[in-house]
Amino acid sequence: MTILIGILCQDGIVVGADSSATFGAGPQYKTIEQKCKKIEVVGERVIVAGTGQVGLGQRFNYVVEEYWKAKGFQKHYLEVGRELSANCISNFASSQATRGQYGSLLAYTAGEKFFLCEFAIVDFQPEFKDSNMWYVSMGSGQLIVDPFLGLMRKVFWGDSPPRCN
Repeated sequence: MTILIGILCQDGIVVGADSSATFGAGPQYKTIEQKCKKIEVVGERVIVAGTGQVGLGQRFNYVVEEYWKAKGFQKHYLEVGRELSANCISNFASSQATRGQYGSLLAYTAGEKFFLCEFAIVDFQPEFKDSNMWYVSMGSGQLIVDPFLGLMRKVFWGDSPPRCN
């Protein structure tokens, strides 16, 4: 089971993930679980967390690393999301990977601003979080995590993003 959580705070971003990879003979038959790392940091400024096929995650991390080296994160945040989505969808399509096999959370800073983007597993389209919709969960554990995040919002956070510290 995978659980990814992203929270765009007033003064930063929190990204979290479980640490278990599930092996199986298709989606119905799980065989074993193994400890794994689901969060990567690129250039000490970009956080990538993934859910779905590990190989597609490796490829998305590569796309993000190349984008970082090309100074792509200096562009307008909507262009960053659009370009990373297009680059990655093209990369996946080059090997006939079907959509719906990988999703990701991407967090980064540009100047003094923090950005949290969800690349939905269904279509890998970017959705940036903002002060109206500032948290997200992804993965097969989403049905468990969403009610918990709703409780956190109701009890602790209210209608505005929390502070990280």
